[in-house]
Amino acid sequence: MGGLILVTTHIGADFDAFASMLAASKLYPGAVCSFSGSASRNVREFLGKHSSIRVLTPRRVNLQSVSKLVVVDTSLASRLGPFAELVGKVEIHVYDHHPPTPSDLRGDFSLRKEVGSTTTLMVEILRERGIEITPMEATIFAMGIYEDTSFYTSSATTREDLEALAFLIERGADLPSIPEHVDLYLKPEERALLDQMASRAEVIQYKGSRIVVSRARCSFYTEGISLFAHKLRDFLGADVVLAEVEMGDRRYVVGRSRRRDVDLGKLFKLIGGGGHPQAASAVVREKGSDPLGLILKKVKELISRGWTVGKFMSSPVMAISPDHTVEEVHRLALRFSHSAFPVVEGNNRVVGIITRKAIDKAMLFGLRENKVKEFMTRKVICAKPNYSIDKALELLALNSIGRLPVVNYRGELVGIITRTDLLKAIYFSDKHADWESYRASLTAKAKEEALLPWEEEVSNLMESVLPSSALKVLRFLGRRADELGMEAYAVGGFVRDLLLGRYNPDLDVVIVGDGVKYLEHLASRGFKVSVHKRFKTGVISLGRDLKVDVATARKEYYEVPAGDPHVEETSLKHDLYRRDFTINAMAIRVSEKGFGVLTDYFGGRRDLIRKQIRVLHNLSFVEDPTRIIRAIRLESKLGFIIEEDTLNLMMEAIRGGLVRRVGPLRIRSELETIFAESYPHRAIERLSELGILSAIFDGYVMSERERIYLRRMWNLLRFLGPHLEDVREDAVLGYLAVMFVERDRSMAELACRAIKLSERESSRFLSVLGEAPRVCESILDLAQGAEEVPPSRVASVLDGFDPLAVLVACAVGDSVCRRKIMEYLRFHRSVRPAVSGEEVISLGLKRGPAVGEVLKRLRYLVMDRPDMEKEEQLALARELIRQVELETKDQARIGRRER
Repeated sequence: MGGLILVTTHIGADFDAFASMLAASKLYPGAVCSFSGSASRNVREFLGKHSSIRVLTPRRVNLQSVSKLVVVDTSLASRLGPFAELVGKVEIHVYDHHPPTPSDLRGDFSLRKEVGSTTTLMVEILRERGIEITPMEATIFAMGIYEDTSFYTSSATTREDLEALAFLIERGADLPSIPEHVDLYLKPEERALLDQMASRAEVIQYKGSRIVVSRARCSFYTEGISLFAHKLRDFLGADVVLAEVEMGDRRYVVGRSRRRDVDLGKLFKLIGGGGHPQAASAVVREKGSDPLGLILKKVKELISRGWTVGKFMSSPVMAISPDHTVEEVHRLALRFSHSAFPVVEGNNRVVGIITRKAIDKAMLFGLRENKVKEFMTRKVICAKPNYSIDKALELLALNSIGRLPVVNYRGELVGIITRTDLLKAIYFSDKHADWESYRASLTAKAKEEALLPWEEEVSNLMESVLPSSALKVLRFLGRRADELGMEAYAVGGFVRDLLLGRYNPDLDVVIVGDGVKYLEHLASRGFKVSVHKRFKTGVISLGRDLKVDVATARKEYYEVPAGDPHVEETSLKHDLYRRDFTINAMAIRVSEKGFGVLTDYFGGRRDLIRKQIRVLHNLSFVEDPTRIIRAIRLESKLGFIIEEDTLNLMMEAIRGGLVRRVGPLRIRSELETIFAESYPHRAIERLSELGILSAIFDGYVMSERERIYLRRMWNLLRFLGPHLEDVREDAVLGYLAVMFVERDRSMAELACRAIKLSERESSRFLSVLGEAPRVCESILDLAQGAEEVPPSRVASVLDGFDPLAVLVACAVGDSVCRRKIMEYLRFHRSVRPAVSGEEVISLGLKRGPAVGEVLKRLRYLVMDRPDMEKEEQLALARELIRQVELETKDQARIGRRER
């Protein structure tokens, strides 16, 4: 029967459940794993660090496509979440280690064994069937067994559990790493109670908070209910957990909270209990009351939003004059993608607002020369910086508008707040009820800087990752900005790599203010600077090897897709928004005040944690299609994945032919950057896979052999680096040559044009493509019929070819050819006799070409006898001098005779 094979487990999956799913997927090739609900915190954190392990969420599974359901570590349909719908509709296989109950699923196939963990059962099957497992899989399986047997201390532990672990150790299980991920767990009866609490948990989404309420019954007394509430919070990712367990004539009520605005200690006093703000409990004997319901009501009352508009508004604001024409504002809207503009006059006093919709209609009716004041809304709904977020939301809702200009007490425009800003405010107000509670959570330095929610203090990280010289440069650049009343920020890849714990010496600095003036200020102090006034950028030289790229905080807009950008000054937020990906759109302040504060408006830090590459807006690849190549390069360089929506946008841009519109020099620059990376072959193969090379090189699709050649070239350059110093600078041509060596000349010539190789480069590239096969032929001719070819014979042949052609031949030749060339490159090419040219002359030979000929012959002799002492080399040199002199005389005699 066709269709999807789905492997799942119980809600609140622990490591035993997760490991059993992974093992089951190996028993059912092509199966897809999906949790039936939330996984435990330990499992989620583990998967967050190992993104290559793919487990779907339930909402990503199309139930209609499932033909077989494989259930592990439970036999109860009630614990399968949304997948319980499949019971009775599809074939079901069950693997479990729990004792049977009357409520168990009746599977088409069922295997149950009372061992310490279901993982043990699954490992036994894999072992019996001879299915190979990797060290990573062995480690995960061991975690599952360790967790469910409480580190082999549970009375349920069996001999089979120990035998399974021994087998996993043989398969490379990393035991020392297990305590990092697995906690010591519970007795069987306690686990049963926890399972009951999890299955009866009700998740309430309230104003952005996740509240979990659970009621259960228990026939025995246990002191572990508080621990269970804690685990329930972690299992279900809750902000607040409220649990009630009935034990005889008493009800035990416990709570756990992650929110600082929900003080459970105070709330539980209402029902005769108490505790701390984040953990509290009570024992209730009164019948007929609802203590849990009362606490839930009070929790909801405490969840409030105390943030103000001033903390979340965007500033400065692009505003227009009442006398701007419709056409002028239309161009601004196109350039900067704004949906509305405040209209100001005098001292920046708001007199109106005009929307993109109104401008578009005016253009449609041919009113392009009319003034904005004719169409603007004059009754403007504004907010004040001290308005609450709730009040701003109310203004938007009651007036059906999408943004609020923010004015001070004089009516002057100081900012603007949009629906997007307010959504962010709601999110942060759910984390901290008000500004004061937020500040209470900060470090002393962060409090001093009054950090906002999208800011983070990272100066300690800077001190631990960056060399002292880099910190000194950053502080120097910041102080120079302070002198001019400007702000300086490190941005881009430098910040990204710092947050990944790496030092990137390529430093880019953005100046909020006038970058040209900043550069001129440094020039006046004696520093060497170059300035590009059109783009408001420049370079500072701060020593022999240190150059810093400086730019004004700016907006870039593109009048045509794939064209060059036009530049205007703007705020830091807009400057970061113009960048390619969120992980490159973060900044660290280097000015004296606020040094080491990270600004992350767009979730770049989150994407670094998730190891994903995401664009900032949907037209990013339309504006600049080279970002497609950059995304692939970063994916390969960082080991990240391209986020799903970003990949879809990329593919649409490729299908739309946007890559073909990019100039050849820009394409070349991106490819050169890729070839300079540590693993260029990965990115190039991905470019081919996605059809990008086809767009660049007119239909080029990399064959499997060309992939092999590319990887060989990478290995050669990597391992033979010290022997190839004169060739490494031509690595780009080398990589291209192995990609095109088996293509016809017309396609190779097209490649030259596609990336605008110079005439000299094109000539050499085409020459190498022709020479490389001849190199292979020459080596094979030498090797044919000879048991051992002296190194000098090989060298005398290969010395006559372009070194790059020799390298390419080593990448594309057969095993004999590669072995001979590798020996030549590693051991013989760099061989030089101990005798110098001056010493040859001192032996009586006149200066001239004959000296070089003697040294060449001597070099070949030394190649064949590398242990030859210098005295013997000098003796050979004398003999070679006589030979060369005789040959020279013979040639001269023949020449006279011919005349």
